[in-house]
Amino acid sequence: FGDFNPANIKVDIDRRTVTLMDTDSFIFGSYGGIVARPEMVPAEIRDAMRRNESLPDDRKKALPFTKESDVYSLAVHLFRLLMNGEHPFIYKPTRTLTEQPMYAYDLKPPTFPYLKNTMGVAPPPHGVPLESIPMELQTLFVRTFREGYSDPSMRPSIRDFLMEIEEYERSSVKCKADSNHRFMSSLRTCPFCEAHNRHGQAMRGMVPSPVQVSGLEYLFNLDYEFILAHPDKVNLLKRKASTGCSESLLTLGRLYSDGILGEQDDRKAAENFLKASMGKRPSMEAQYRLGLCFLDGIGVPLSKPDAVKWLTLSAQSGYEPARQLLEYIDQLVPIAFTKVDEVLKEPAIIDEPPIPKDQTERPKRTRRSPQQKCIDDVVSGDRNALRRLHGFVMSDKLDWNATPSVHAPFRAAADESAEFAFLYHEIMDRVGESDESERYLDSSAEQDYVPALVRRGEMCRLMNDFINSRNWYDRARALDPAITVPDDVISECLEIEEKPSRFRGGVSMFLDRIKNLLNRRRS
Repeated sequence: FGDFNPANIKVDIDRRTVTLMDTDSFIFGSYGGIVARPEMVPAEIRDAMRRNESLPDDRKKALPFTKESDVYSLAVHLFRLLMNGEHPFIYKPTRTLTEQPMYAYDLKPPTFPYLKNTMGVAPPPHGVPLESIPMELQTLFVRTFREGYSDPSMRPSIRDFLMEIEEYERSSVKCKADSNHRFMSSLRTCPFCEAHNRHGQAMRGMVPSPVQVSGLEYLFNLDYEFILAHPDKVNLLKRKASTGCSESLLTLGRLYSDGILGEQDDRKAAENFLKASMGKRPSMEAQYRLGLCFLDGIGVPLSKPDAVKWLTLSAQSGYEPARQLLEYIDQLVPIAFTKVDEVLKEPAIIDEPPIPKDQTERPKRTRRSPQQKCIDDVVSGDRNALRRLHGFVMSDKLDWNATPSVHAPFRAAADESAEFAFLYHEIMDRVGESDESERYLDSSAEQDYVPALVRRGEMCRLMNDFINSRNWYDRARALDPAITVPDDVISECLEIEEKPSRFRGGVSMFLDRIKNLLNRRRS
């Protein structure tokens, strides 16, 4: 494209069209342009522009525009669209700098201010944190503006950006305060509203709160073979997996399965395969491996329907081993329950005679406990099982911290339903997570869920806040007349209403004094 800058793009909102203008800088064959806006092009183009500055017009050389330089310019446009209009290299110094250029790429060394750095630069007050967008998009921008700043081969493709932008558009939610704002559903507050508040503070001469700088380490080759060659990078892999990266979860599951991280742990392997299979960008290999776990009862209960489910999802995504396995899955017998004579396909070549079928004892199938069945139902998406799970946790028949596979499904249900928000509040209160407990209790009460309103009334009553306690109980009674207000709350509220306040007593004394003065003047 060449000179790819905002002045060359026209957007018609009514017709929903985008028009590219000033096309005389388009590059065909050996023809190349000689003009560009420095802040919109990568380092190799800016260096060529500097060399041309001292040359007369007839001797200026064409700028070396490439597909990689177009990717960089496109990334600048996308960054500004997603990050509140800020250029990726606009910054705010956090300490005194010897030189203070307009853009951070002119610092020595060039610095991407949205990442943790030693140069003393941070995003501007009107910017939003890099971690306010999905991890996949963060990685693409880091590849472009850090690794790809001086190495064009590290820049992602335009297709990579297109796929992640479309995924972000599908998964983002609208801001309640401003419908023009869209952000990740996992965020509690709108980052654009926070940026607007910071900008307002700066305009009024106040010191705005700083924009959070990302402290994540963005590594791009944390695959299975890389970890085998660099075992010291396991903690980085776990940190990246904790962000929900499907590929990292798959690698972590394989390491647990193969015993690379110490003792072999099939349960942790299956949990990581499950997380990788249910993420925003599910891994088809993780779905295949999870299907094998269910098929053989490795790390999870034996379940052929679950095995077929995950293998089918993997095959539909195009994973060939899953498709091949589904063709003869009915002929397979689980490893744990295979008979001796079924394993030995050619008994004639063995010295001893084959064991007759009637003498072969099949191992007894282990019966699943109600808790395990409940966990499996929750993981498979059964919302009714969440109520049973709540009962097991509250009666100490199930350890919540020992069953991480149910955390995400329960939290997702709590975000959508007032009832499950209240149940999740009780579980969090049980396990000592007070902040999460308060947040989901507030969420449930805001949706006028009667048990949550009553719980709020009880909490205010324990803190001797009888007025607010009465208000919460009254809200609950308006929805359910069977709710009764405790006698002590009623009596305390009556005493408060009958007892004159200090303010009311002071006003009465003041008015009496004014009346006395008026009467004295009249007399």
